[in-house]
Amino acid sequence: MVGGNDLYVNKCTDKFVMANVLNVAKQIFEDQPDSKIIVHGIMPRKDNFEIKSNRLGKLWKRAQGVNLDIRKFIKVHSERIFYMNLAPTLLQGFIKGARKEIDPSLIDGVYPTSKGMQKWGNLVAKKIVPILKGFDREAHMKQTKSPAKKDGDR
Repeated sequence: MVGGNDLYVNKCTDKFVMANVLNVAKQIFEDQPDSKIIVHGIMPRKDNFEIKSNRLGKLWKRAQGVNLDIRKFIKVHSERIFYMNLAPTLLQGFIKGARKEIDPSLIDGVYPTSKGMQKWGNLVAKKIVPILKGFDREAHMKQTKSPAKKDGDR
């Protein structure tokens, strides 16, 4: 859920939100250098909880731009960070070009409902398995923990 509050609550700039998301990944790599990271796109939520409409507003459009920029950055700069965005599966009438609306049975304004978490979680699990399948943790640990060469060693 990194980035959602920065964008929706704190009204931060798109560049700040992106930097904040990537900074979390950087901190994880510093603490756990052998890790793989999966960044999920910013989830949809209402701009204004007082209105009855479930339509998504301007902040959702901005979130989509931030998500796209993060995905592009990850694709170019890292082989150990993966991007996924399954949030659109929690929207009503998933029609390209149509005005997006939150499915109230799947999202309760800000957070996914139990039904939404189950649907989203099942999809996340399906996406994570192939990413982890090709990851040989032992080989990666050996590679990252190899002793540093001394001056004069070749």
